[in-house]
Amino acid sequence: MALLHYQNLGVRRPDILMKDSVRGLKIFYDFLTRAKKYMESEDAVMRLAWRKGNPLRDIEDRNKKREEGSWIQLTEPEGRPNVPDEVFNSFLDENVKEIYERKPTEERRAPAPRLQAPIVFKDEIKILDRHPETQQLFLERAPAENAELLLRPNTYTIEHQRRALRTLQNAPTQDHLPLLRLFERLEQVAVSFLPPSRIDKLSWL
Repeated sequence: MALLHYQNLGVRRPDILMKDSVRGLKIFYDFLTRAKKYMESEDAVMRLAWRKGNPLRDIEDRNKKREEGSWIQLTEPEGRPNVPDEVFNSFLDENVKEIYERKPTEERRAPAPRLQAPIVFKDEIKILDRHPETQQLFLERAPAENAELLLRPNTYTIEHQRRALRTLQNAPTQDHLPLLRLFERLEQVAVSFLPPSRIDKLSWL
């Protein structure tokens, strides 16, 4: 099926162009796949602990009409002090819409190679509001007691890059041809030479 798309590009040897393009793009696709797998693994997931929050008057008034919800204070996990500020900032980022909880009764996965199987994220908790100055989140519900809060990296962009590469590999259009030609073999490249022209020195003055 992919060959039909390459045949519509109007090149002399669509079969060779397809083979070279798929092989050339595979390097980038594999890199993105490994990056996505790592970002979904234990090594890349951010973790914090929590305790009951104590919101300031201004944010308390802002949410007084909400019947449900709970303010929590983000804290460093026990036994892991000196968590970088970047971790707290990531939890408090306005683009983050949910976090996950891992209850203390859940078994932790044993140490595994760096690129292990992705975590199965469950027990999602939606973020309704936040107060970065006091490092507090307003959640749709309070997490379980002593639960660990998890924040997985956003792989949305990487997944769309992977989809774009799959489109180039399997269903290219005429607009994609200049990109695909970057993977052509030298013996298949048709180079058009421009005739030399004389440039008057005075024209540059």
